[in-house]
Amino acid sequence: MSQGGYGSEHSFGGGRQSMPSFDPIMANPSGTCKLAIMANPILSQEKLWKLFDVIPGLEFCELNQPDMSGERAYGTVVYDNPKSAAYAIEKLHGFDYPLGSRIMIKFDDSAPARGFGGGHRGSFGSGSSMGGGGNGMPSNPNMPSDIKNLVSTIQHATQMLQASGYAPSVGMSPGVPSAFDPSMFSGELPAPQPLASSGTQCEERLFFVCKNSRDNPPANILTDVFGRFGNLIEAYLMKGKKCGYAKYASKESAQRAIQGLNEQTLMGSYLKVLVAEESSADRAKRPRMDEY
Repeated sequence: MSQGGYGSEHSFGGGRQSMPSFDPIMANPSGTCKLAIMANPILSQEKLWKLFDVIPGLEFCELNQPDMSGERAYGTVVYDNPKSAAYAIEKLHGFDYPLGSRIMIKFDDSAPARGFGGGHRGSFGSGSSMGGGGNGMPSNPNMPSDIKNLVSTIQHATQMLQASGYAPSVGMSPGVPSAFDPSMFSGELPAPQPLASSGTQCEERLFFVCKNSRDNPPANILTDVFGRFGNLIEAYLMKGKKCGYAKYASKESAQRAIQGLNEQTLMGSYLKVLVAEESSADRAKRPRMDEY
């Protein structure tokens, strides 16, 4: 039996050192082969490897322990060439997997990709960690490991959220409004309310569509508007689509959101808001009555 666990057969080099023939649209100015990812922690390493292995040249793939909320985990993917790294972001960033949980990806320019993973090349999670000191965080040898991991998690969470539009980013287009204004909405809205606390269980998921407008409302405006009905966990648009989901910790809040937002206009977009269909994950949790 080969050593190094699953993935040892996908060793670095692996006969796939030639540059791929495809040309990604996304630029990779730094030429990095290394990516930072954020994904649902229920994904197994094997499934994550198979997903990223659809792009030729995969060398390393690791998902670390979830954050304190238990809803997200951060990891690293390394390809053997910059083109594949750019193509992976182009094709997989924002991918809904598992259903209702988006995978977020960004270039990791913090350290050279070569040599990443120590001496256990090709194996999942062998000898590498996101808090390893090569990612722009202080490399103080006296810093406790749990503090290093916490700093690394905060850094990557901030970067991922900024890249996905959930937080302000340096160089944001001046055309993007930073705050909601009542003139943006055709109806009446309640006062702003705080979001549900991190790790809160979703009780109702809404599906919404933004119609009759070229541009979608920005993420911060969607969060503000959907959050005014209380107990909002998150609201987001699917990548490249004019539709998305809003998750609530209370069914009553979700119903109020439907009543207040459905068939209203937000920043020129006509909203259709309804209860989302049950996800495959939820159906799997439900007991099958035909077994009794």
